Amino acid sequence: MKALEFEGYVHDGELVIEDPYYLNKLKKLEGKKISGTVRKFVKKRTTSQTGYLFGVVYVYALEGFRSYGNEFDINDMHEFFKDKFLARREILINLEGDVEMVPASTKNLNTVEFGEYIEKIRVWLAETMFITVPDPIKKAS
Repeated sequence: MKALEFEGYVHDGELVIEDPYYLNKLKKLEGKKISGTVRKFVKKRTTSQTGYLFGVVYVYALEGFRSYGNEFDINDMHEFFKDKFLARREILINLEGDVEMVPASTKNLNTVEFGEYIEKIRVWLAETMFITVPDPIKKAS
């Protein structure tokens, strides 16, 4: 069985899981020894944040880079800014323990971290390339 990742909450010191799918999966482990990790829930980046990054911010950046003769595409933009603004991480490349450094991924950023990442790019574009990226459109609540 693959590891289960689910959401719940703590009430009176006990873990509460309300999703029937995961409750059923846990029942199948009855009597078996298990291990687990509990961490505070953090909401991952939203689809609207991702859409704004790729559909607005990177498009404006792409125009700027192309105006200097660079043959970039959206994926090049993504790799450029990840390398510029995200901490690099180590990956193990063999059993001897050798590692390489690679850019971190945006997929693991929460909504606040992703917003900060986007803002760093917008500020850099304004200060370095004199490109003003429009603010994201806020949805009415």
